[in-house]
Amino acid sequence: MLVAGRLVDRFGAVRLMPFHLLPMGLGMVVLAAFDAPPWVAVYLLLAALTPGISFTASVAMWAELYGVRHIGAIKSLSSAISVFASALGPAFMGVLFDADITMDAVCLMFALYTLVGTALIWQVLRGVSARD
Repeated sequence: MLVAGRLVDRFGAVRLMPFHLLPMGLGMVVLAAFDAPPWVAVYLLLAALTPGISFTASVAMWAELYGVRHIGAIKSLSSAISVFASALGPAFMGVLFDADITMDAVCLMFALYTLVGTALIWQVLRGVSARD
């Protein structure tokens, strides 16, 4: 989070946010590719980078885009959406496991999901930045 704060100060949150999912995606690939216990530590490190960047850069991004006048309302709405979305994760994984999809395949699907999410975030924020 401390490094992410410096990156936000240097490059801006709007420029940093599109990339916050990439460490998680790489971690999912690592988890799918390797079975040895040391690789779990690599996955956990990469997985920890995503929320570390996200928690730091998201508030700054909202402030950059909309100012600070309504930051509380914006942050509460984005947090509520985030909590709701994370609650769907275990149910979605259960459906995949019930369909006999392997853990490796699930990890690769989630890695692809992070790439799609990165592209979508980049596209949206590029459009928002262009209008300013």
